[in-house]
Amino acid sequence: MKARTKITVWTSLFTLVVAITFSAFVMYELIEQPLRLIDRDIRDINDLAIQNISLDNSTSPAPDKVTQHLFDRYWIKVVDDQKRIVLKTPMTEHVEIPSRIDDNFYFEKKHIALEHLWIAAEDRDELGDIDEKEVPFRVFQEVRHVNNTTYNLLTAKPIPILEIEMRELILEILLWVVLCTIFVVIASYYLSGNILKPLSKINALIKEINDTSLSKRLPVGKNVDELHTLAVTLNNMFDRLQFSFDHQKEYIGNASHELKTPLTVLMLGSEKILQEDLSTSVRGMVNRQLDTLRRLSKMVRNLLEISRLKQHESFVKEHIDLKPLVLHIIEEFEDILMSKNIRLHSDIETAIFSGDHEKILQMLINLLDNAIKYNLPSNGEIWISVRHEDDEVIFSISNTGTTIPAESLGKLFEQFYRVEKSRSTMFGGAGLGLAIVQQIVDLHQASIVVTSDSTGMSRFTVNFPSDLE
Repeated sequence: MKARTKITVWTSLFTLVVAITFSAFVMYELIEQPLRLIDRDIRDINDLAIQNISLDNSTSPAPDKVTQHLFDRYWIKVVDDQKRIVLKTPMTEHVEIPSRIDDNFYFEKKHIALEHLWIAAEDRDELGDIDEKEVPFRVFQEVRHVNNTTYNLLTAKPIPILEIEMRELILEILLWVVLCTIFVVIASYYLSGNILKPLSKINALIKEINDTSLSKRLPVGKNVDELHTLAVTLNNMFDRLQFSFDHQKEYIGNASHELKTPLTVLMLGSEKILQEDLSTSVRGMVNRQLDTLRRLSKMVRNLLEISRLKQHESFVKEHIDLKPLVLHIIEEFEDILMSKNIRLHSDIETAIFSGDHEKILQMLINLLDNAIKYNLPSNGEIWISVRHEDDEVIFSISNTGTTIPAESLGKLFEQFYRVEKSRSTMFGGAGLGLAIVQQIVDLHQASIVVTSDSTGMSRFTVNFPSDLE
């Protein structure tokens, strides 16, 4: 999961939890406050009911139906200690509300027709939302002692409008929580993108910096913040890497250059000795020594070439037609191909791109030389193809031989790597030819792919961009 996604997810979850917690608190307060007012109102109506009972007792204790407008809003039933109903409201005729022994305040839902409920004029537009089968009541029961008489009061107030408003309130809060969450997801994704944008730029620049472009540096912002510190630290690391790479290249180049002269002197000395009258054993020993010196000299030259390629000492870009170059190389190797009984097949068309003539020539020589060396001992074959496809010039060379192990395919272009060390030594290889090819390919911003199947057919394919800048 990307950092931007993580920031968005965690920010959204945190905001959602905060929003739900805050909404639950607000919802609790918005529900609790009206209930407190209703409970206070019920207590007040009970006080009024007791006062009416006290006035009635002065004349007659007989129960009577209270029809006062105020009491019509409530379900009220008052019973004395003789189990006589001393006060009840008209609503008691239409619905029965049971008492609970353990509760003072509680809720009951009862079926009652709307015409038996008192509903304020401003709330009548919401009558259509009231379910007659499930009208909620807020019920309060208590015991009062008045004039040596005990009264059990059971009072209930219908609150259908409050239930509707609470339901609407909950839906509105949930809707706002959802909208808030969506807004936070969008906002956090956008803000996290802006926060991480400098890191993305730094990452893109780091990808551009490699062993051939270590001189590049990350821009350092004016604000001394964490990104400034990161850029400075990475630039310091690149300084150390550049110094190490430059020192290594310089060492290889200097060492190879210093070895050339003594090797040349040794080869000339060996060749001069061979001109003398020597015994067969001595001549054979000097010849082996001369072959070793020649291999060492070739390796030194290759190391020097790799060093020059890495340092871009000379890179002349010009328009190149690959067809005449390949034909020239085939002509140069014609005698060697005939001597090794290797048959060459070619399919070459005109293909023009921008590159360094000498380096492309060297790449072709190394690839063809490699195809000859590691071909079959007899009756081998080589296929060379040059074609122009879309925006690419494709050079392909295939040869018969032995199968290259899959684990070795990715290492063929490493310096001094050889699949068959004994056979490479026999051919005079040091594992540098393909390393030079890779350097030349990289200089031209091209790509090279090698494949090898179970029949021993190996193929090297180079794709050059065909831009003519």
